[in-house]
Amino acid sequence: MSESHSTLKTRRKPTSDEETTENQTNKMKTTSDEGILAKVGFLKRMGPRWRNWWIRGIFSLILLGSFALIIYLGPIAMWLLVALIQLKCFHEIVSIAHSQYKKHQLPLFRTLQWYFLGVSNYFIHVETFQYNFEGL
Repeated sequence: MSESHSTLKTRRKPTSDEETTENQTNKMKTTSDEGILAKVGFLKRMGPRWRNWWIRGIFSLILLGSFALIIYLGPIAMWLLVALIQLKCFHEIVSIAHSQYKKHQLPLFRTLQWYFLGVSNYFIHVETFQYNFEGL
């Protein structure tokens, strides 16, 4: 076998920048596991399993209460909630697509996509909004 075909990978020693990044990542993992609610009152004395159940229960009630409040506020609040969720989802999709096409250096890549979203939402939602909410 010739030398060009044999590839031996040697393990190199990490640089100081890589070591600090790895140390910071390990610190973040240990501190994020505890969380703010796990340090509060009666949750400190519980085991990790029951603490997890209580934290999930508390946030479930917060989410259900928030959703009930939005329903109570009426159709405009629900429409705004759906629009905000749509915008955030679109932002994530555009970010993923931009990372894929960054190497091609396409001009105004994100601007054109956001413009298309704005125009399509205008023509889809404004007519419906005007028709359904005339009396408000």
